[in-house]
Amino acid sequence: MPGGIPYIVGNELAERFSFYGMRSILFAYMTVYLCQADGNLDVFSDKEAEAWVHLFVGSAYLFPIIGGLISDAFLGKYRTILCLSLVYCLGHAILACMEWAGDTKILLLLGLVLIAVGSGGIKPCVSAHVGDQFGSSNRFLLPKVFGWFYLAINMGAFASGLLTPFLLDHLSLFRLVGRGENGGRNYFRSSLCLWVARGFNGLGHFVVLVGKKRVCTCSTSRIGLF
Repeated sequence: MPGGIPYIVGNELAERFSFYGMRSILFAYMTVYLCQADGNLDVFSDKEAEAWVHLFVGSAYLFPIIGGLISDAFLGKYRTILCLSLVYCLGHAILACMEWAGDTKILLLLGLVLIAVGSGGIKPCVSAHVGDQFGSSNRFLLPKVFGWFYLAINMGAFASGLLTPFLLDHLSLFRLVGRGENGGRNYFRSSLCLWVARGFNGLGHFVVLVGKKRVCTCSTSRIGLF
């Protein structure tokens, strides 16, 4: 078994947990919990939030086209994954810290743009990168490894969709922190949920960096688009 496979599979599980966990509470966060830095509630209307959520999800499935072009024409799969993963993590960091300072709505939308670019950009590269770890001598392991790879994707998405909304509604510990009518309790509960998702994503990318020497970074010849 190639040494890089556990790192790739573990990262994919963490990344899917992060993306789908954030997406599962995004509409509720925007319409119920969103606060400015002073603690005052400043939510989107349902129509506005619905439009932004749909635009975000659509963008995340548009950017794979751009990610594939960057990979094939310029950077190769591994460098594309690494660079856009840093963009992805920056977007998560902005969302996790957006209620500390500045205009929360602007920072939220900026974070979503970065996540859409990062998440979408790596989509066309990761599955092919798994295949790059194998040669003619061990290609018989491909069906088994891709089975674990897609299990990790679905387990991450399933666990985050189940766990993150539960935390948002039932984390009673942080209900004690809020004060008054405005955003205190909402801020602490929702921010913790966002940190859980961001933490899994950051952990996954850290694991890939640690395991870099064990991951095959070979790239196929680039296509002549540019």
